[in-house]
Formats: sequence, C-alpha cells, structure tokens
Amino acid sequence: MNILLVDGVFNFTAQNYEPIGIGYIAAALRDKNYSVEVFEPCLEGLSIEETISSLSSKLLKFDLIGISIMSIADKKDLIELREFVNRIRNEGYIKHITIGGHGASIEFDKILKTVRDIDSVIVGEGEETICELVEEIKRDGDLNRIDGLAYLSNNEVIFNNKRKNIENLDKIPFMARDILERRLEFYGSDYPVTIISSRGCFGKCTFCSVVPYLNLTVGKRYRLRSIKNVVDEIQYLVNKYGVSRFYFLDENFILPGKQGFERAKELNNEIKKRDISIKYHVLTRVDSIYKETILLLKESGMVSVFLGVESFHDDDLKLFNKRVDVNKVEHSLKILKECGFSTEVESKYRARIGYIAFHPYSTLDSIKQGISFFRKYKIPFKKFLRPLEVFEGTEIYDNFKNKSILLDVKKNTPMSIKINKVTYPVGFKFLDVRVESIYANIINYYNCIHPLREKIRTIEKLIANSNSEEVLKITKFRKDIDQSFFNIMEVLLDAAEKNRRDLNQITDEYISSISDLMMELDIQKMISKIAKTAKISEKVWGMQWPTRV
Repeated sequence: MNILLVDGVFNFTAQNYEPIGIGYIAAALRDKNYSVEVFEPCLEGLSIEETISSLSSKLLKFDLIGISIMSIADKKDLIELREFVNRIRNEGYIKHITIGGHGASIEFDKILKTVRDIDSVIVGEGEETICELVEEIKRDGDLNRIDGLAYLSNNEVIFNNKRKNIENLDKIPFMARDILERRLEFYGSDYPVTIISSRGCFGKCTFCSVVPYLNLTVGKRYRLRSIKNVVDEIQYLVNKYGVSRFYFLDENFILPGKQGFERAKELNNEIKKRDISIKYHVLTRVDSIYKETILLLKESGMVSVFLGVESFHDDDLKLFNKRVDVNKVEHSLKILKECGFSTEVESKYRARIGYIAFHPYSTLDSIKQGISFFRKYKIPFKKFLRPLEVFEGTEIYDNFKNKSILLDVKKNTPMSIKINKVTYPVGFKFLDVRVESIYANIINYYNCIHPLREKIRTIEKLIANSNSEEVLKITKFRKDIDQSFFNIMEVLLDAAEKNRRDLNQITDEYISSISDLMMELDIQKMISKIAKTAKISEKVWGMQWPTRV
C-alpha cells in the first residue's frame, strides 16, 4: 500500500512549528510496513493549484490519500478543503480519501456534508484508526467496523463508536520527521523542533476546542509519556539532526503542585545524566506555576513559557472557566519574574501570554483593567488585539448561539484583524456598542501603523548587534509606536465613557501624529541607509506612509 499524507495548509508560508498529527500518522503507518510520502504545501507557501501541480505526476500511484486539517475556523477553510479534494478527483484519482486532524474531528459532520468527494473522516487520535482503515481498504471490508471513523452512507452521516484514547503513549512510535528534514534545509539547524510529552488536557475552558475534541473520544482525557521516553526522543533528534531547540506543543506541559515538581525534577535529572544541552518552549496554565518547578525546568533548558492568562478581569475569567482569579494570575506572573522570565520582547528568558480582550461581554472596565496590567507587566500590545475565536462545539459557542450573539457570516461581513499572517474574524456581536466602536478603531489603527512597525522590527532582528546612532533611533521610534497603541486605547476609552462620537477622528489624528513623527525624524531615509549598509533587501524595508484604511 502506498499512502500520501498532505498537511492541508495552503497560501501560507511555513508555520512556526511542524504539524505533529501528520508526523505521528506517518510513523504509525510505517511501523506497519506501509510506504508513506508526506507533503507540506505551506513550507513554500504553495497554493492549491501549485500543490496539485507538484503532485499530479504521482497522484494515481497512491492507494490512500490522507489530508490533515487543524482548523475549520470559517467558511473559507471549508471551501479551500473542498476545492483541494475536487482538484485531486479531477486528476483522475478514484481511490479512498480520508480527512483527519483536530479541526476535522470537531467538524466531521459539516465536512462530510460539504466535501462530498471524500470517503471518510478520522475522529480523534488517528494512529490506530488509519491503520485499521488501510486494512479494511485492502480487503474491501466494511467501514462500520472501525471505531473513530465517520463517513456518508445513503446521504446520512455515520459515526461509528468513539475511539478510545491511547493510554500508553510510550508504545507509539516517535513521530516521522519528513517535514523537519525539509524545514532544517529551509531554515537551518536553529529551527525549533516540535515535540509533545503528553496528550489531552485537564482543563475545561469554555472557549477551547480541545474540550469538544476530547468529548468525541473515550478513555483518559489527559495522558503522559514517561520522562525517559521523552528524553529518548530528544536525544535521537539531537544526535541525528544536530538540533538544540525544542517546542513542546502539549496543551499543559507543566502539571500543578507536587506532581509537576516531581516530573520537572525527573526531566532535569535525565537531561543532565545524558549531558544534553537544549533550549525549549512550553505552554501551560496559570495554576501550574510554582517557583520550585519553574526553576528546575529553567535549569533543564526551558527558556520560554506561554501562559494561558486570557484576562485580567474576574468576570472574564469566570466566563472562560479558567478556575483562577486575577490575584492568582498576578501571583503566577510574579513567580515567573522572580525566576528570571520577562514578558519583554528582547528577554533571554521569555514569558508569553495568551489573552482575550475582546468578546461579546467585554466592558469598558475590563478593557481599562487589561491595559493597566499590560503596562504594568510590559506585555506586547499585539497580545491585546486578538478577539475571541468561537469554535463550534465549545460551551461558549452554545452560550452565544442560544443568546443570538453569533453573527451569521453569510449575511454579515465581520470585522477582522490579521496578526502574524493569520486573519481573525470577529464572529459575534458586542453587547456594548462603545466597545465595538473602540475595537473597530483599534483595528484601523493597527492596519495603518503595524506594517511600518513590523518592518522596523525585522531590520532590528537582522542587525541585532549594531549600536549605531541610526539603529538606536529607529528602535526608539518602534518602541514609541508600541506605546502608542496603549495611548490611543486609553484616549478612546475616555471618549467612549463620555459617550463622545468622534472616535474615528481621534484615530485619524493618532495616525497623522505617527506619520508626522516619521517625517520629522526622517525615518525612511535612516532605514534606507541602515538597510543598504547591512545589504538588506528593499523588499524588507521599503515603506509606505501610514494612512487610514
């Protein structure tokens, strides 16, 4: 059996990390001696048409095609998937096409009804399901014997029994690294390698799509690999690829309390015993931050912590079911600071946060309180701009739907903001029209000013060791831009509290002030000089004056 696995992300230059699902599926199939090819369109930013062109000469040789879909966040994702599958069929491919991944699992019903050219959707963890699917295809067997599989039968969506989660994660083969090999060729050996030490989650946040994903399976919701097994994989990757940076994609890498401390201690000891020198990034919850645990992990190589803060307002934390209050959030940030982790961009040991400032129930007070804490802890402004993403199947989705808060995107074109190449639509109504006006103006300000800010930041990174007068000046200008986001938000808040209706005018004045400052300092000439001296392409530094969109 020849099998093709495609990471279904198009028109988007490589993500920050390898997709793990497709790597584990490839490893499971190869463990059963099947021939597997892995293809990642987004490494080179390929479109659907370019992807088909790259695969067309060999498509018909495959007995099964699997497509991994991490998210069906909006109608566009579904249309894109349908177009890709249709193009595969138009090339004359008549064999089995299956879809898998986190997003596909949650939206299997919608996918099967919309993308009629597929044969099945794998729901939940896919290693055992896809191997059973291959065996059934080989003997022309019945799909209804396979747990964790959904498909159409007589125009009716059939979902077989829920698949039991794999309890012993150590028995799973290490994920295949086809994508890593190409990433290292593309980015060099400093590229962060994706790895996981656990599966599932012990939290139940109302907005998180992991909860409905786990509801489609049975068995333990949170499982751990042994520390020995994790470090075995790290050592294998270090020895084979010469890598030293790792990105743990666990939903919760750090366990709370004594269990977290003991696991951190074991990890530190195992890494020291093998004399491995690595740096790694983790994701964790506020209630998992304990000083002794953080210090052990830092000693073992942890240089970055992503903390799911979500809000500095108690009402929001209750809405999201974070099971902590603002005092606990502050306590965790203080512990990280005591351990040497900072929220500032240039920090050697970095604390990053997840934050949801804008949602239907956002108030002027919650925004004001959030800005105050962002200033206090020097958190980058971009974290404040991302709206709540509302995923079908989540508790918060049902809440909003029952209260008619969700927007019908077929009838409405929602506001959206593009952060780090990802577009986030605002798929809900704001209950306070003043908050809606503030956010609309902030989006406009961001769209006008941020491209300039990012080009300056890119140049800063490329000439990180330079202390020339010009570099210091453009760095100060960039920091002034960063602070301007909080400044304008505070001014807009004050105007909204007074029920003023000139928020658009305020935003225009701020855009003009940045433009005036840029001309006064002759920023474009300064950057041109720096870039040419450092031989940086004009594509990086070429700029346009900030103007309202």
